[in-house]
Amino acid sequence: MLLIGTDSPEAHIPLEVRSGTGKQPYAIRSRLGWAIRGPIRNTSSSNVINVHFEESRDVLLQRQLERMWTTDFNDNKSDDKNLMSVEDKQALDIMESSITYEDGHYKLGLPWRYKNTSLTNNIAMPQSRLQQLKRKLERDDTLHKMYTTTVNEYIEKGYAKEVSNIDSE
Repeated sequence: MLLIGTDSPEAHIPLEVRSGTGKQPYAIRSRLGWAIRGPIRNTSSSNVINVHFEESRDVLLQRQLERMWTTDFNDNKSDDKNLMSVEDKQALDIMESSITYEDGHYKLGLPWRYKNTSLTNNIAMPQSRLQQLKRKLERDDTLHKMYTTTVNEYIEKGYAKEVSNIDSE
């Protein structure tokens, strides 16, 4: 276990101190357990380092610390599915069950809330936005050049392709 930060000073108040002589390390017992502080001999010539740990006898504090670590610093990815909402789990199941590899690309189903979702024909809105964008680009040559350059890069990289025939249905 590792404690980072000291935003709870009452947890660090020494309850007992045991010291050696001279330049020896000393031990401090707090509500969190024992901590050893002080100088250590030069370990550069030796690969041996001893670390001692004793658990806090305060069971309630121990449980609170464990709960903090598991909620704030949870690195265990196997529990991620347990933390998801029902809708998140359904969306993940839809995506995992529909993954296919076609023509060098992965494809997967969209995580709709309802399986037979019907999308309305909203072609009027994108056409209106296209006309607004066209007028904006006609007024600003610099923006037009930047926009054209970006779109051409997308086409060259294969992120987009030019469509010449639009089917109205």
